[in-house]
Amino acid sequence: MDDDDFSLSMSQHAHVADVARGSLRSGFGPGFLDGGLNDPPALPSRRHGKYFNDPLHGHIWMHPTYLDFIDTPAFQRLRSLHQLGLTYYVYDGASHKRFEHCLGVSHIACSVAERIWMMQGSNKGYGVISGDTVDINRRDVLVTGLAGLCHDLGHGPFSHVFDREFLKAKGIIDWDHEEMSCKMFDHIRDEGNIDSISDEEAKMVKLMIPGGPEHRNQAPEEKRFLFDIVANYRNSIDVDKFDYLQRDAQNCGVKVSCDFNRLIQFSKVIQNEICFKWSEYLNIAELFHSRSIMHRKVYTHRKAKAIEFMVVDALLEADQTLRLTDKIHSPQDFIHLNDSILETISSYGFFFPGTLPEEVQGPMKRAQAIVEQLRRRQLYRYVNELMVPSHELKHYKPPSPAELCSYYHSDGEVSLDPSKVIVSMSEINWTKKGTNPIDRVGFFDSYDDTEKREVHAHQITSMMPSEFQERSLRVYSRDRNPKVCAALNKAIDNYRRKQWGAKVELATPCKGSGGGEGSQPSLPSAGVHFPEGSLRPSSQALRAAQLDVIEEYGLQTQVGQDGNAEADGEGDAAAWTGGKSNKRRRSLQDQIDGA
Repeated sequence: MDDDDFSLSMSQHAHVADVARGSLRSGFGPGFLDGGLNDPPALPSRRHGKYFNDPLHGHIWMHPTYLDFIDTPAFQRLRSLHQLGLTYYVYDGASHKRFEHCLGVSHIACSVAERIWMMQGSNKGYGVISGDTVDINRRDVLVTGLAGLCHDLGHGPFSHVFDREFLKAKGIIDWDHEEMSCKMFDHIRDEGNIDSISDEEAKMVKLMIPGGPEHRNQAPEEKRFLFDIVANYRNSIDVDKFDYLQRDAQNCGVKVSCDFNRLIQFSKVIQNEICFKWSEYLNIAELFHSRSIMHRKVYTHRKAKAIEFMVVDALLEADQTLRLTDKIHSPQDFIHLNDSILETISSYGFFFPGTLPEEVQGPMKRAQAIVEQLRRRQLYRYVNELMVPSHELKHYKPPSPAELCSYYHSDGEVSLDPSKVIVSMSEINWTKKGTNPIDRVGFFDSYDDTEKREVHAHQITSMMPSEFQERSLRVYSRDRNPKVCAALNKAIDNYRRKQWGAKVELATPCKGSGGGEGSQPSLPSAGVHFPEGSLRPSSQALRAAQLDVIEEYGLQTQVGQDGNAEADGEGDAAAWTGGKSNKRRRSLQDQIDGA
């Protein structure tokens, strides 16, 4: 069956549901799971579900069983958790919450499962796709959507900062947000006496939330393809990514190029796996490329990471008073942990008057000072970064702050304090630690196929990347003193030259390493005059100073690449190269005016 015949045959069943065409905006509606596909439309009452107007997917319908979970304190807590944690301090549109993300994941999960049921289901399928049928029924669709709805219930405050940074700094490495999601699921079900799903179905939900191989193997063999929908550990193509990549990009103003609807449309279950038509190879590549773009531009933004380090320091200080780490095991306690912790810290003395014990009074005041510093935009300083060579990715170990500081040869005027230095590793990959995840994807040529096959990159394109992972060493300074940051930058450059020589360059060499291999001329100082003692010139003053230098030296500059971070006047020094043409000056003027 070719593509035209396939689309035509599906259009014959359009009265059943638009989702048969792979549309994310349709989904099942009232009567689908309870009364059957041919029942008349249900009346608009709670027992027939509820519609939500989602900014990404439009009007989506939630089954009454889902409302039993949604309308609980444990689920409503997700309204107080930012989907992107602290990124909204950089991208002010990134204020969306995990609540709407979970609704979106549930909606897409139901759409995918419903499509499989209609096209390939042995129970009540419509036989549109030829070949093997699969064991799926209406209850499987409901269970899959419920897993998508509850998959993020166990997230802590500030997204992954809580478990990957704060708890790790406290020495807690065995806590897992997916395990907590399962605990919260049980808590909601027990507290609400929800009996609309059976114990066996509840067990399936808790297996699908983490979705790892050990969980997949516990499910009935004929149902294991369902584990490819919500959390696909086999090749990472799942509806969780479908929603968060689109939602995060939309709210941050970043463009992604994957056609998610088309991926769903050109898929079928073969040999107990969700496989895709071979023509979707590049579309799948765009999925992972879009993810890497979002990591580079948004999730690992250098200013956002500086803010995360500040919040982690504040939480570590406040933990002696708030005992946050004592509240991560019980759902009854965990339900009270959300992004309002910063407000609790900053207003602790106002709402809880009285003298704190001496042993916790100092730490709480230091935590409050960090929060105050954050709100005044006095962030930890990003100093520099370097890319780890690809041949060392697997075995590279970053230096400790003390080791890095030892590479600075003090002249007596400035000394480096390792406790003020943060060494961080930033990692971006296509989800499979340096390998191509598409190698784990099954493909088919025709919708009549009953066996999957592999498709290799060289069969489709000669322009696939050769590397699927990158790691960079980033260094931040808690001390905002420019002289300290300059000295730390020299230490980074000395470390770079000792480790790799000219093979590796710093990300911003113009920031001044005092010359040496790979360095570029420093920013000319003539004509640049900021108020004495100013550590952070305004954007207007910075632009005026740049233009003064241009007029005097006839230089061309490239304004920093991340506009959001530059807008507050904390951008890095620009990279300078020779050039005196009027055309270049006008080009620079346009860049600065549009910054």
